[in-house]
Amino acid sequence: MKNKFVSLEVFFAALFVIVSLVFSRLIPHPPNFTPILASGIFAPYIIRSKYISVIIILLAMILSDLFIGFHKLMLFVYFPIILTLLLSDYFKSKIKTLGNFVIIGFLGTVIFFVISNFGVWLIKDFYTSDLAGLVECYIMALPFLKNTLFSTLIFLFVFTILYRVILIIVKRNFNFKLYWHTLN
Repeated sequence: MKNKFVSLEVFFAALFVIVSLVFSRLIPHPPNFTPILASGIFAPYIIRSKYISVIIILLAMILSDLFIGFHKLMLFVYFPIILTLLLSDYFKSKIKTLGNFVIIGFLGTVIFFVISNFGVWLIKDFYTSDLAGLVECYIMALPFLKNTLFSTLIFLFVFTILYRVILIIVKRNFNFKLYWHTLN
């Protein structure tokens, strides 16, 4: 019976995260100012399986893209988010501090910026198909880099605070300990 309760708890937690992420992409927001990248960084710290983390983030992206619309750049958007999640999963056992989030937040933002804008340059006809066009693409995307970085760091901070509050509430009010990864 306890395994069913834990499975149900994990299911509802995953469902809550997916719905929250979908909603965050659908409500009006500044360009590239969503919690998706921060969620990819944070997920490996609270979910045991990196595969479940990837599935949750991908489901949120796909479901929101059902409403927003599918596009040719999806691979160039999804891939850096999943790559950042996998890097976060790798580093969580190497560096167990909250400063890790800042490092991976910067790194993930740069990875997302480089890959997604390479996709824009490669697929769209906005820029010339040479090195000058690629450089122009990256220069024109700098405001998006700022938004991605700020949103990633802000949402990582919010997630960390919320997670700690949830841990305190669960510890105080229930007779079980969450099995998620412990943040130092």
